[in-house]
Amino acid sequence: MGVLSIVTKLPNFFIIIVLFITTFLLSFLLLSCYQEAKAYSGAFLTSFKFNRDEMSLVTFNGTTDNEQLSGFSIDIGYLNFCVNYNNDTTCSSFDNIAKLNYYPLIQVVNGDDESTIDLVKLAKKFNDMCFSYVLMAALILVLAAMAMMFWIMIPLLPGKKLARKTASAMLLLNGILWGVGSMLQHEAVKASAYLVPISSINLIKVQTGIRAESMTWVAFCFICVCFIGNTILLVKETKIAKNDQGSKY
Repeated sequence: MGVLSIVTKLPNFFIIIVLFITTFLLSFLLLSCYQEAKAYSGAFLTSFKFNRDEMSLVTFNGTTDNEQLSGFSIDIGYLNFCVNYNNDTTCSSFDNIAKLNYYPLIQVVNGDDESTIDLVKLAKKFNDMCFSYVLMAALILVLAAMAMMFWIMIPLLPGKKLARKTASAMLLLNGILWGVGSMLQHEAVKASAYLVPISSINLIKVQTGIRAESMTWVAFCFICVCFIGNTILLVKETKIAKNDQGSKY
């Protein structure tokens, strides 16, 4: 009997484990570029860097030091960014962007016209297109659905059917919400990779964050798997309850 009880609870265990992994992925995505450690700084959405091969039209803070230019890049996350300069990495939130120490700018000279390209300000513009509150809402819904699953797992607690329905509703809403959020993130990164080099006459290189992209879509797939699994369990439990009720009469 005890073995049978454990076996019947295995699908719930599986859903909880997948939700835990999803929480881990979304949390890492939210905290990308939070610290200089590679685990955080390597999970960037996109990265901007000066293109050393296209420096004939520019000066570097009054000089033409291409070595310093090529060593400067900025990695962008949802809430934070990391500046890589002179073999040193500094991470900060976009709220503290004004406190950033010295970093290189380039002046584009075209006849009598001169304009400045600032990668940090460009990174802030990109960050404005990233909807971090959608990611936060998705993370909260995953945690709430996981709490419902724990409620279902604990013996003798009432309202298990209601908890199952609530978990399915949360996962469905989260699948829609994070599906939209994933597409918005993908399109923002894709647009920057296409538009930034063109608008800067190829003075800026753009690198897409493969880790962040993978974490985004894996989390979305896990949410869908949990919704499907939990809904199947709900249907199964509803049928068993109806059969038990019918056998009484």
